[in-house]
Amino acid sequence: MDVLVAGLIATFIAVFLALAAAFVSSLPVMWLWNAVGPDVFGLKPLTWLQALWLSLLCSLLFRTSSSTKFK
Repeated sequence: MDVLVAGLIATFIAVFLALAAAFVSSLPVMWLWNAVGPDVFGLKPLTWLQALWLSLLCSLLFRTSSSTKFK
């Protein structure tokens, strides 16, 4: 029983930390978009969730490969 409770607590903490990291990493995207996009380009402001998806999309599209080793 103690192992189950410890596993549930660890899972809860991991999910909370992942959500907190996603929130913190998408805030600069949202702030920059909302500061520049609507005024300069006439775009709609982004919500936090849209900024999160935009960050995820950009990380997938522009991922760099760090597996190469320089000799």
